[in-house]
Amino acid sequence: MLDVFFDNPIMLFIFWILLVIWLFRRTSTLNTEVNAQLPLKTPIRSRKIDNHIFLNSAEDVYHYLYPLIGNSSVEYFAVLLVNSSNKLVDEILYTNDQRYSVVGPNPCELQLYAQESGTNKIFFAHNHIQEACTEPTEIDIHDTNRMIVQAQKSGIHIIDHVIVTPISWASMRQNGLLVD
Repeated sequence: MLDVFFDNPIMLFIFWILLVIWLFRRTSTLNTEVNAQLPLKTPIRSRKIDNHIFLNSAEDVYHYLYPLIGNSSVEYFAVLLVNSSNKLVDEILYTNDQRYSVVGPNPCELQLYAQESGTNKIFFAHNHIQEACTEPTEIDIHDTNRMIVQAQKSGIHIIDHVIVTPISWASMRQNGLLVD
């Protein structure tokens, strides 16, 4: 019966078209699954903190990050891991890419960073290049709350998300923009 199918040129052509479509869809699905597991960004700076810096508030985060990103012409996203005493133990800095607004690590990366640092408390921060713009965008709010919900599933507490500008700062938590 298959001989008749493969002897007919039209049926053979249809078979090859369907095979190509099936392979294309399978490859696309596999690529999507692989890409979903890869981080969106690679940290440009990651370092363990040896000194005694304590981050007890959004203002402390601002004063710590201002020399690093406050006057930068590039947007950065910072992940600051603190221990139970709010002592800074690790810092990861990301740069903006063209596909998204400033978004940080995916939840798997957050969990890995927290485990490596032996902590479960994190501050997020990013800078706005415009001097007077401390208002988060809708994307900032949405992405931060999405990361908070995902982090909570792993037992990680996002303390705040601080916006740093050349002349000021803002706390998304103090402004009531973050989920609990």
